[in-house]
Amino acid sequence: MIRARLEAHRDNSEEAEALKVMLETLEPLRNSGDLLKLLKSESSKMPSIPTTGGNKQFTKDVAVHLQRAHEMALAKDYQRSLSEIRSALRVNPRCSEALITRANVLAVLDRIDEALEALAKAEKLNPKNPLIYSIRGDILCNLRGDYYGSLEQYETALKLGLMKELVLPEWGTAMIALGRGEEAFKMVRDWNVDPTSPYLFIFRSQYYRMKCDYEAALIQADQAVQLSGKEPALELRQRAEVNEAMGRREQAIQDLERAVQHSVKGTSARRIVSERLNNLRMSQEPE
Repeated sequence: MIRARLEAHRDNSEEAEALKVMLETLEPLRNSGDLLKLLKSESSKMPSIPTTGGNKQFTKDVAVHLQRAHEMALAKDYQRSLSEIRSALRVNPRCSEALITRANVLAVLDRIDEALEALAKAEKLNPKNPLIYSIRGDILCNLRGDYYGSLEQYETALKLGLMKELVLPEWGTAMIALGRGEEAFKMVRDWNVDPTSPYLFIFRSQYYRMKCDYEAALIQADQAVQLSGKEPALELRQRAEVNEAMGRREQAIQDLERAVQHSVKGTSARRIVSERLNNLRMSQEPE
């Protein structure tokens, strides 16, 4: 944990100062679900502390811009978030944390090639940051349908110490898509995952839907929605899939309509949900 590292360096060292600045910067990220992964967790595997050759003000300037970028992203003002990230990169072009945040925001905005480019740059600067591979895995799974590629990225992220629940539910989506659902279910049972995480319930819902146990899948999806907080777009999408599989198209449409309301225009999430909603509505129209 960053706090633990801070306690270990209390003697007015430069690292203690940098840790303090980054801890303050990362505090607004807690309990957020807006960005793909960086803003989705309370993981201790947060981005590493920027290194600035001993120039404390240099570090603080970058941290201030990143904090503003995170705040803007949480407020769904993604263009202003990108502006703050550009400012951080002007101060320190080698700041991998800024590049990772940029990749998150770009992926949210459906600018996938640019997001992958930012991750490639971050990987060259700090190849041991697991968030790089987790975010890339999410992009490959959710936006490219490259399930083999996404699993390779998640495997690297987990080897580098990423909390296991942070690969849910996308890791589960890829495993089930590749016919490895039973293996995935057994693995997750042995993981030390927060039992109240909505992502855990989404994964279970996916698994039971794969087994055609739709009642169990719906129970898990309902629980995910209840635990998701104010913006349950991802959870509503999952419940819509279950309702559709059960032949409950009206309920599925209602869930997708709510998911659209909780997503921002111009984002990949809005595009995916809107396409699914339009397809479902068209399938209801009489020929």
